[in-house]
Amino acid sequence: PSKTVPQGISALLSLNLNESMKENLKKAGKAVRSVKTGEVTFAARNGKFGKHVMREGDIIGLVDGKVEAVGQDSGEVLEKIVARMVGKNDAVVTVYYGQDIDTSVAESLPGMLESHLAGDCEIEVYRGGQPLYYYIVSVE
Repeated sequence: PSKTVPQGISALLSLNLNESMKENLKKAGKAVRSVKTGEVTFAARNGKFGKHVMREGDIIGLVDGKVEAVGQDSGEVLEKIVARMVGKNDAVVTVYYGQDIDTSVAESLPGMLESHLAGDCEIEVYRGGQPLYYYIVSVE
């Protein structure tokens, strides 16, 4: 089963109506395992997670559920987690921007993120409209 929205989307996109259920389950499982998920949100309270100290309201970046960046700007935190997430074998970075992100900011994301990508990685940006999360990121 998928644990994150990007994993679920990847599993759905892997399905082929002309294939058997067994083959589709195999492909969906492989798709789920191939996805790295990032999230940019805010700290709901003061705390410490690993080496990261955060205060209520700080912007936090999570990679596969673990805090990997803390800052004051959602765009900068997004850059930090994407830089950590993308490896040499990854081909696509998909960013779903939340309800609090202006369209003009979202349109600038591909240019902003390109400098952090290894090789020829495609960047896709979609309006997710999600509350609470400034960005949800999928790397495959």
